[in-house]
Amino acid sequence: MHLTEKELTVEKVERNWNSGNAYMKPKDGKEYVKVLVKIENKSETEMNYNVFEFKAEDSNGAAESADWQTYSLPDSLGSGDLIKGGKKSGSMIFEVPYRLFIKNFTINHHSGQIKKVIVNL
Repeated sequence: MHLTEKELTVEKVERNWNSGNAYMKPKDGKEYVKVLVKIENKSETEMNYNVFEFKAEDSNGAAESADWQTYSLPDSLGSGDLIKGGKKSGSMIFEVPYRLFIKNFTINHHSGQIKKVIVNL
């Protein structure tokens, strides 16, 4: 999928993700979902990326931002800049209602106007 000149690929979705840390557990009735994405800059200029551009939307229509645990991942997407042709892969964690189907994964891309692109999972 191309977002203007930013290409996004959802490479993997892991339901019921477990951090391995007994103190990092989802709230009652929720689960963690880990999403691995790859971003490529197809433009002629530098562009930025940020984990806060992404949301996971469940079948009830609630869109959740990435959980703070995203930053503790060894492969966290994080934020930064991509030069022309630059690529970045990274993961994000979302806390969503348990057993609800994640309907959409969205990115809001800011380039003069907000564009919302939906990836159906």
